[in-house]
Amino acid sequence: MNIDMMKMLIQRLAKERFYEIIFVLLMVHRAADFMDGVFKTLLLDMILAGWKGKARGKNQLIQDITDLLT
Repeated sequence: MNIDMMKMLIQRLAKERFYEIIFVLLMVHRAADFMDGVFKTLLLDMILAGWKGKARGKNQLIQDITDLLT
């Protein structure tokens, strides 16, 4: 698995609304070098959004993940 493949798979799965499979994909490849920064940044973003009272939908979360895979 590489970063480009992960990004492409997430985008395709999101298009088909296979959100549970995206979660599985992220968990299966969580030890990949490129995933460490993604999880840390997402966690911080989610904490900040909650702190500010801003709700985040699935589509925004998917967009955030694919943006971090650059």
